[in-house]
Amino acid sequence: MKKNIYLSARFINEYLLVYQFLFIISLSMLDDLIDGVRYVKYIVPIVAMLASRSLIKFSTICITRITKPYFFLIVLFLFQSILFPRIDGWKDIYFLCVYIFPFILFKDGFIGINQILVFKILLIIFCIKFVILPHNRVSLTESTGIMEGTEAFIFGVFSLYFIIEKKFRWYALSLVIVFISMKRIVLFGVLVCSLSVITYDHVGRFLIGQLSLFFIGIILGVVVVLFGMGMFDVYIYEVTGLSANQLAMGRLNIYSHVIKGIVNNPLILIYGAGVGSSYQLVGLATSGADSNLHSDLLKIIYEGGAGVYSLFIWLLSNSLTGKNKCIILYVILMFVSDNIIIYGQVMFFVLLLSYSLEYNSSEF
Repeated sequence: MKKNIYLSARFINEYLLVYQFLFIISLSMLDDLIDGVRYVKYIVPIVAMLASRSLIKFSTICITRITKPYFFLIVLFLFQSILFPRIDGWKDIYFLCVYIFPFILFKDGFIGINQILVFKILLIIFCIKFVILPHNRVSLTESTGIMEGTEAFIFGVFSLYFIIEKKFRWYALSLVIVFISMKRIVLFGVLVCSLSVITYDHVGRFLIGQLSLFFIGIILGVVVVLFGMGMFDVYIYEVTGLSANQLAMGRLNIYSHVIKGIVNNPLILIYGAGVGSSYQLVGLATSGADSNLHSDLLKIIYEGGAGVYSLFIWLLSNSLTGKNKCIILYVILMFVSDNIIIYGQVMFFVLLLSYSLEYNSSEF
């Protein structure tokens, strides 16, 4: 009887905490309207640790296969930062903790969360921003939508959640939001991953199998490196009439500086240049106009080395099961040309929906 009371108390406390995390992360998405509010999400690890300490008899650290790839990066980057400290490196580690800590400390609280309610809250926030903020013209070549923003990544993963759960009306609505908040890579990722779910009993099962996902991750990593070396410039110009740098919105210039760093010191592929080291190169490439590499795949290769990259992709490819693996493919595709791995407001919802889909498995 006493044990049941403890279990009930644990569930209630964790459940309430999860909704606090949801509120904080959702509030940070109003930064376009309230200047500086995006920083509020950075209190999540602190709240999680304080709550864990106060609920020590209920809370235990639990690293599941879903969080294992990102926890692996945290541990590795911590080791690197102790040996070769960089302020940017410590920042990246903390950014990872923003969305990892809630799930490793309060895993059970995420089970049973009403994802339709979460989606409605995010939809309300998006609609408020849509009414108030100015609109842009739609352009695939420039990857701009009516209201382009990071919301595209979030609604993209929600669309996959809905098609897996066969909630097709919600799936259609999420696609509309994806188009409004246009990002080319998100549209492509949602299309490919949706097809993998629809055709799962045929080719889809092979496309999002563990080995397939691993090799897709490795191949895409190589493709990004080759792109940065200018190997596709002529082909891209012949097909699109745009330079590779124009089509990639300045990414070729950034990638090439990182590739030169690897060419000048090939040992980087073995032990990595260290967490946070890419920011300086990007700053040089853009004369200080930007600091993000805009490719998490290349960032992990450069900062961690090829071995770390391969192990991360392997852990990631094994983090979900069945049709749910389409979310892994989606994440890998987003990592090709964006730096969402440090976007707490994006990765939080990726993990939230992953937990919701997987909670019936043996590990949960």
